[in-house]
Amino acid sequence: MQFTPHGIKTNSGMQLRWKKHSGLSLSNLHMTIGYNRNATISIGDGVRFLVLKHRRVKHQASYMGFYILQGQGLSNTTHGVLGQLYHRTVNVNIRSKKNVNVQLGTKALMTTSGRKVKVKARIRRDDHLKKKVPCWEVRNDGKGLLDGVLQDYKRPCLLCFG
Repeated sequence: MQFTPHGIKTNSGMQLRWKKHSGLSLSNLHMTIGYNRNATISIGDGVRFLVLKHRRVKHQASYMGFYILQGQGLSNTTHGVLGQLYHRTVNVNIRSKKNVNVQLGTKALMTTSGRKVKVKARIRRDDHLKKKVPCWEVRNDGKGLLDGVLQDYKRPCLLCFG
């Protein structure tokens, strides 16, 4: 499945629109599209994801958010972005030893599985929780944080493995 701010396209070519509440079931995969901005995807009994269409004002482009609602069904051998971040320990080491409290703009180094990337403390709106939350911003689309390149993570379908 391909999610964009304009709609959802399945591998079979079916086009689904955000403006229409609908659902789709394929084998053990179930998806529900909520009115105008979200899709919930369930795989089996232990894995649920949320895809949110984030709208931006003024001249900023809309974008898609991906959230893990339930990950108990993801094994320790899960690959890709989920496998690299869901079950692994992530450490953040603040560069400046002067200030122990993390404040907006604080620079740090994020480390996971021997990889290190520069991060900065930010506040962002969590549309799922409907409130502002602190986060660590990773620049350059996370380059250096994940194994491989973008093409390594593209799959022909949600249930295709290998």
